[in-house]
Amino acid sequence: MQSDKVYTLSEWPVLEKISARTTPDRTLDSYNVILLYEVAATDDDWAAMDQEEYEFAKALLASRHRRHPLPSSPFKATCPHCSEVVVSWHKLCVDVPKGEKRGLVFCGCGKTGADSADVEGVGRIIGG
Repeated sequence: MQSDKVYTLSEWPVLEKISARTTPDRTLDSYNVILLYEVAATDDDWAAMDQEEYEFAKALLASRHRRHPLPSSPFKATCPHCSEVVVSWHKLCVDVPKGEKRGLVFCGCGKTGADSADVEGVGRIIGG
């Protein structure tokens, strides 16, 4: 992907929705599109993408992360209160299984959270 390529947001419905929350611009260069997918896209946004937009976003993110690959597995922590295993994928991972979450995730009782870091198998546990 070229860093100077400009994308028309209306060609990508979810990207257009994400961008509407942050900028009035209707076209963005690759760098800013990547930032929107990295920083502003929610789990609901990722779930709403059709296959074509999902592959587009995945390719853009991969082009940015070739030098620093993202973790390919989640960080897990077990809550000592309710025994639930809390699963957290890195916030920039694209291939998150259905039903699992990116970023900080809490167990059902709310006393233990897990948050994946940039390094495979590393994260932080909140509470516990």
